[in-house]
Amino acid sequence: MRLRRDLRESAGLKQGDVCQKLNVTQGLISQWETGKGFPRVEFLYTLADLYNCTIDELFDRNPRVS
Repeated sequence: MRLRRDLRESAGLKQGDVCQKLNVTQGLISQWETGKGFPRVEFLYTLADLYNCTIDELFDRNPRVS
């Protein structure tokens, strides 16, 4: 599972912008987007807010409808 790069780009953000907001390295963002790493839970809410999406959408998952 990897973080969706297209959502970041649609939000008009570069990896460097996200790095500054989360205080992490650009290499870490790259790992998330290539599936070589996974963001810590506390970053998921901030990422969803930055990308204007849900946490499920960050990883191209659709919420289940009951």
